Amino acid sequence: MGEQIDHSEFLARCEALVPLLRDTAAESETTRRVVDPVIDAARDAGLFPAVVPTSLGGLGLGLASLTEGTRILAHGCPATAWTLSFLMLHAWLLAKFPPEGRAELFAADAAPFAPAPLAPTGTATAVDGGFVVNGRWEWATAVWHSPWVMVHAVQAEPEPKTWFLVLDRDEVEVEDVWFTAGMCATGSNAIRVDDRFVPASRATPARTLFDGGAPVAGDAMANMPVVSVLALVAAAPALGAAEAAVDLYRDRLAERVLVYSMGDKAAEQPAAQVRLATAASDAASARARWEAAIA
Repeated sequence: MGEQIDHSEFLARCEALVPLLRDTAAESETTRRVVDPVIDAARDAGLFPAVVPTSLGGLGLGLASLTEGTRILAHGCPATAWTLSFLMLHAWLLAKFPPEGRAELFAADAAPFAPAPLAPTGTATAVDGGFVVNGRWEWATAVWHSPWVMVHAVQAEPEPKTWFLVLDRDEVEVEDVWFTAGMCATGSNAIRVDDRFVPASRATPARTLFDGGAPVAGDAMANMPVVSVLALVAAAPALGAAEAAVDLYRDRLAERVLVYSMGDKAAEQPAAQVRLATAASDAASARARWEAAIA
């Protein structure tokens, strides 16, 4: 088991990474993936195993740590915060696979990286020992950084059922199609799989996973429904970005001198003060509702 850090220390380490995320945001946007120094720094800070169960070598922290840490990271770069949080969250999802599969996935790392497109846009045909998988999936966040890929596929016979399955990244074709402005760094490209065998140990029924999966020792988020968790985590980068925007506007008002004036400061103007107060109130209100939902 690696270093154990608590909630407060985890948030402090997220805060310490904000300047790096801010400094590398433009480069990550241009290269369309989170740059390696950020991935390395987050790994060195011990962030990725945040919500992995302690029995698998993770920190076993709870939902509040993951969401609050992501909100803080987004003050530096929302796209990078999105990517880092999904790598943390998806490691938690991998912990819900069968024991034999977990042993393989977590053999080399307490936080294995994998994108996890949720829409069931592929097929899984049952064969001896597992499934043959085909399909195309969109929005494979962090696929460039990941040795594994998780997909969601439909088994049509003997009765309709969907499965989450994990493949080696080398078995997946990446379609380089993600150019969403401001979020290019997530690298959320499409992926395609053609006639690849996946052993049963790396497959789990989607309903089981969505409902919380089989209990694993040391999982602080055991039995939490995945879709609700995902919604709260995915909201965190937007909230953090909004808070950062308010801070930037406040700083801009403090230094801006109005044109066609005798040196009047923008911060002294009632209209600017109203706009700042409204923006700050909106962000604070959103955060209060978000924190209440998490609690």
